[in-house]
Amino acid sequence: MLEDYEGAEIIGIHFEGPYLDIEKRGAQPLECLAAPNIEQFKKFQQASNNNIKVVTLACDLDKNYELTKYLTEQNIVASLGHSSATMEETIFAFANGAKSQTHVFNGMTAFHHREPGQVGYSFFATDHYGEIICDGIHSTAEATKIFFDAKGANKAIIISDSINAKGLGKGTYEFGGEKVIVDELGRATREDGRLAGSTASIVKSIKFLIEDALVPIKNVINACTKNPAKLLNIDDRKGELKATLDADITVIDNNYNVLATFSKGTKIY
Repeated sequence: MLEDYEGAEIIGIHFEGPYLDIEKRGAQPLECLAAPNIEQFKKFQQASNNNIKVVTLACDLDKNYELTKYLTEQNIVASLGHSSATMEETIFAFANGAKSQTHVFNGMTAFHHREPGQVGYSFFATDHYGEIICDGIHSTAEATKIFFDAKGANKAIIISDSINAKGLGKGTYEFGGEKVIVDELGRATREDGRLAGSTASIVKSIKFLIEDALVPIKNVINACTKNPAKLLNIDDRKGELKATLDADITVIDNNYNVLATFSKGTKIY
């Protein structure tokens, strides 16, 4: 961020951990997990030069939602994920300042008609943001469409959740100090079979949403432009093709091939 390189602007850091549930930790190393702690977080934020913009945490471990409230006071997005929270605990987390949910369906309590869980909250709270991985591996096309139908045009956010193996093909890689195996379909797993992030790109996600999940194109485009910009409170300069905003543009053809990219008006690919 300090080197003034030519490329996509780094907005900040998504701090996904260490305040996560053991059972729902996904690819996160067990020995790194910790209980939510404001004083510890302040040290992380100081070490990052105040560049942490989003924190994923398990709200059910956040006593009296203290860290959630602190993050909100600091204009940092508190996003709920890797959690065993109930629907009720999720409601209270949002009442105390949470703004979004991290990769809905994955790393959270599933929907049940007598305990809707965090997935149920995502369907119910159509006025709150939710992220989703759109690779056809973490969620089926049908489940993904249900999510987009619930969130509408303005509250769904596409994320890649990609790890360092993205774009490198089938093979074995190291991620977070542990071995990750990527198969020919791009599925990334630990040796025990747990999913360990994805290898998806946003453009491939757009193709999956339009061609397989049959989500309206406007909603798909909003989910990777306007909506994340609004969540991060940078929609005064990002997220739309509009005069006075940064000219961050990706040009793709009808087959979803990237033809060119621009960052702040400079052609970088």
